[in-house]
Amino acid sequence: MAAARPRAADEGILAGMRARILVALTLVALAGGCVKEVTAVDVGRDHLCAIRAGTPYCWGRNDGDQVGDGSGYFQGQPTRVAALARVVDVRVGDGHSCALAADGDVYCWGRNFMGQSGGATREDVVVPTRVALDGRAAGIAAGAAASCAYMETGDLYCWGARPAGRHSGTPARVEGVEGVRDVAIETGRMCAVSGSGQVWCAVVGELNGAPTPIAELDDALAVAIGSAHACALRADGRVTCWGRNDYGQRGDAEQTEEKRMVDVPGIEDAVALSVGVNHSCAALTSGEVACWGSNSNGQLGRGDPPGDVGPPGVVRGLPLASAVSAGGDRSCAVTRDHALWCWGKSWEAQRADLSMPEDLLAPTRVQAFGEGDPRGLHKRR
Repeated sequence: MAAARPRAADEGILAGMRARILVALTLVALAGGCVKEVTAVDVGRDHLCAIRAGTPYCWGRNDGDQVGDGSGYFQGQPTRVAALARVVDVRVGDGHSCALAADGDVYCWGRNFMGQSGGATREDVVVPTRVALDGRAAGIAAGAAASCAYMETGDLYCWGARPAGRHSGTPARVEGVEGVRDVAIETGRMCAVSGSGQVWCAVVGELNGAPTPIAELDDALAVAIGSAHACALRADGRVTCWGRNDYGQRGDAEQTEEKRMVDVPGIEDAVALSVGVNHSCAALTSGEVACWGSNSNGQLGRGDPPGDVGPPGVVRGLPLASAVSAGGDRSCAVTRDHALWCWGKSWEAQRADLSMPEDLLAPTRVQAFGEGDPRGLHKRR
């Protein structure tokens, strides 16, 4: 007998329970259970990070020290982030990274020209540095030149190119949104989900850019922002997208720049959501992952030759997954057996395999987790 889907009013309580369960399972793994398991991944434009046994690993472009190993060299394989452990989540922006520790502390490193990695100066942050937040964070986000964290109290703080404020490395509370349970930030925009399920969005870097509610989205569980489109995961499992659709990233067949909202056809049981520059992906209750939008580098994972556009469809050859991340022209998923699989653009930092120069048109498992190469591949500058 199929389980009944919870009422939207219950989802705020369930979301909090899920977050606490995730932390608890991570702590069990750290205590000596599944010490080899990957629990999270986040893909950016030029680098990505994953958590394995509570330890963050990053790889890819490193000219702003966004990999976190202190070398400043490009790293083609997963490289352990210096001096961080017991991490439960990680997020990457364009040139910087942030991690959420099990104790609620937030650490950031990498580019800092807007203060997005925190601190009093605008110099790059070479190794992970604790962000001066008042209280325990429950979730984090990193964007082009900004970072955000929502606290266990439901308050939302941002730093860097933040909403309704000047650029600063000092976290400031975002007024007007209460009980935040998810946040996303990208070039010029920030969106958050309040405790009631209402989606609020704001323009970052503007003094009057306070968040305003999106009336059509009052039952959301999560939100994700791409280069010029955004999507929300609804309480009933639907995914609703809005913004540009010139690559089909909104999910419907009309490839126009019209900003209207649409429910992605065929997606009715999503449990997780992520968007890249011009494509989007969702993890489903079945364990399958569906992607849609631009397939310029095989980022939809269907095994087909790279093409311009793809409608919503299931990624082929991927084991059952629990999480997905889309970034740039690449995609990755954490499978239910806690392995990391990636596909898409032919760039070593996404694949962690320097012997395969072509685009990955189908999912490939990432296995080479290590300390990284101190010599790197390309000098910083």
